[in-house]
Amino acid sequence: MILRSLGKPIDRPKKPAESAWTIVEQAQLRAEPPLLLIPQPSHAVLAGELADAMLPAAFGDLPATVRQAIRMHDTGWGLLDAEQIQRLRSVAAPTSKVVRRDHPSLPVSFLSVPPADSLAAWKASIDAMEKIAPEAACIVSSHFSLLATAQDRPHIAFRRKEESRRAGLIKRGQLDAANLERWTDALGFCDLLSLYMCCGVVDTVLMPRVHPARKSSAPSIEVATTGETIQLSESFITPGARFEIHGLHCPFPEGGSAAQKVSWSFR
Repeated sequence: MILRSLGKPIDRPKKPAESAWTIVEQAQLRAEPPLLLIPQPSHAVLAGELADAMLPAAFGDLPATVRQAIRMHDTGWGLLDAEQIQRLRSVAAPTSKVVRRDHPSLPVSFLSVPPADSLAAWKASIDAMEKIAPEAACIVSSHFSLLATAQDRPHIAFRRKEESRRAGLIKRGQLDAANLERWTDALGFCDLLSLYMCCGVVDTVLMPRVHPARKSSAPSIEVATTGETIQLSESFITPGARFEIHGLHCPFPEGGSAAQKVSWSFR
């Protein structure tokens, strides 16, 4: 689940642009109610829509199967997010202002779920992509393998298994390594840009031109937000393109709809 704060933004002094991932991480770990809950699969759909609007100057032409993989790369999170929404609907909000962060009435960001749950979601997402095309499974496998922590034993085992899976996929689909790297970079870029948008932060941030977990000396893309308008320092997204996503208010209102739409346009 992605947590979007609905409270009044905190006034902070102007400072040089930071890493987009650093800002997203801070937004998730410091989120306080009231919140808008955005399920991971919905965020992935937004990432796919960004890929559909991506100009060729960014990552070249993206095949339909690659764009579909970007749109569905977090499919495996669906059950976890649905269970969390059900739990939050069934638990009364606390009456005390001091509440432990593990209280059942509080939502849990995707960054704070147990490693076993996130690994299961990653694997389920890749399994689903295998039903689409070898290249779809390959880039989603590469994406999550790049995100896996090198020092964590379960993550190390995950990376080894996925490396073996990708070798089979590459052979079966006769896939080109350079294309796979480029498509994985496109997935990483769209994923992080979508996360930045969903988190609701307004800080100007820096987006790498490659997958965020891959090292690169290339200059970053600056992303600035003013209201509902987003501007990139280079034209990666078609100017005028509009996007929207729906989330759920938390705590859930006793009456009426909990749904709320968030919209953006690119300049």
